[in-house]
Amino acid sequence: MRGSREGNDRRNNQERQPGGRGRDFRFQKDRPSSGGRGPPPRKAKMPPSPPRGSFSVVATVIIFSEGSILLVKRRASETWDCPYGTVDPDLPMAAAAVRKLFLETSLRATPEMLRFSSLLESVDRARKVHWLYPHFVVKLRGMPRPRLADEEAQWRWFSLADLPAERSPMNRRAVSIAFPKETRERRSGEKQD
Repeated sequence: MRGSREGNDRRNNQERQPGGRGRDFRFQKDRPSSGGRGPPPRKAKMPPSPPRGSFSVVATVIIFSEGSILLVKRRASETWDCPYGTVDPDLPMAAAAVRKLFLETSLRATPEMLRFSSLLESVDRARKVHWLYPHFVVKLRGMPRPRLADEEAQWRWFSLADLPAERSPMNRRAVSIAFPKETRERRSGEKQD
């Protein structure tokens, strides 16, 4: 009797340990496609909406240089925004932000160069998805020219004193949190006009 109990304990431990030969409790779409060996293949595009009742994390990088920030307007959007992308579950947020920065703009940074700025959220009640948006600021020298992954997208350096009106509400909040003094001066200047 004791021998079969030890066998069950061993199987249960395998199921709980990463890399164990037990059951794989991840969603079908998250399972590796290489017969259970190695990580799943990486995709440059944003994945479809997460399953109902879940969280999704989207890392955003505010690129700052010489009093300006780099904004991108994607072809499917009418608003300017910072580079962003869904965080892969196997990466820490700062590493994922650096990866998305490179994939979106070809600009290089390290996690040590990033400064955490804010964590914003939104809830899609219809699809029951909770979105989390960690924002990081990276300061770069000069005003580097990005090479965008989406060739039809536009990019431009905007002075903090002259940001475009066509920005997403999330971008407005994130930039005002990251640069409170500069954006407060701009808002007070707009009220006087």
